[in-house]
Amino acid sequence: MFARLTVVLAAAMVALTACSEPPPPPEPEIPEKCKKIHIDRLAGDWTLVRGNAAKPEFRMRIQDAAGSYKVWFVNDAFEHLDLEVEKREKDLKLTGPLLPGADPATARRVRMYLEPSLKDCALKVNMGVLEGTKETVEVKTVEYLEMPQSEVVFSYQPADAKLFLGPAAKDKRVADKQVAEGGPKFDHPMGLVPVGFFSDVAADGDPACTYTFDLYFDGKRVPEMMDRPAGEVKDGVRSWYHDWDLPYSGNHHLQFYRYRACGGGERELIGVAAVSAILQ
Repeated sequence: MFARLTVVLAAAMVALTACSEPPPPPEPEIPEKCKKIHIDRLAGDWTLVRGNAAKPEFRMRIQDAAGSYKVWFVNDAFEHLDLEVEKREKDLKLTGPLLPGADPATARRVRMYLEPSLKDCALKVNMGVLEGTKETVEVKTVEYLEMPQSEVVFSYQPADAKLFLGPAAKDKRVADKQVAEGGPKFDHPMGLVPVGFFSDVAADGDPACTYTFDLYFDGKRVPEMMDRPAGEVKDGVRSWYHDWDLPYSGNHHLQFYRYRACGGGERELIGVAAVSAILQ
């Protein structure tokens, strides 16, 4: 009897204590525009913002990748970089690619730290440089927000091939000679500029598929230059070529986004060719 009473009293005390504890406060509601500001929800396109103005010449595309991310970063020098990513508890540690043949002990690479800040509803980014193992990072923080909806289509993906200008754009022998001498020439008189390159037909895919390309100028797709047909196939090589009217002097970035469509299906991207040209 006494033991049963003790159990009843203990249960009553627990119930009373539980009732006397105030319920936990509700989770604060996160504004819709801030819901991606979280270390596990960063996938998307982002642009640098200064004041109230977007500066999309600095932009990045973050893609989910097996518990981490893949990050492509573009700067105002038209560099398209595939960054090494270390996902940490509260931020991403990002490092520029090591160029072929570069010595890791002395190579100079981009170093960035990216931290989502719900308080500011933005990605806080600190830019810096990694030289060998020595890191220099700016104290000043910049902000990135989601890229606003727009009719403009920006480039993000780093190129896997180089475009040729002038005679090398339409003659593979000239192109091969330039490569043997150190790489494609990147200067050309402004005006009508032959632009092109050559791909391996077998690497492109099924020859029964349709091959097309879109042109991008200074990081933006040119609407009237989409879905251009690839050129002829000869001796296992496919030509990609366009006579591009470019009446603009100075440094400019030219890109071919190459696509394959098979059996009436949607186009799929198979590669990007690019050149940073100097037009005189």
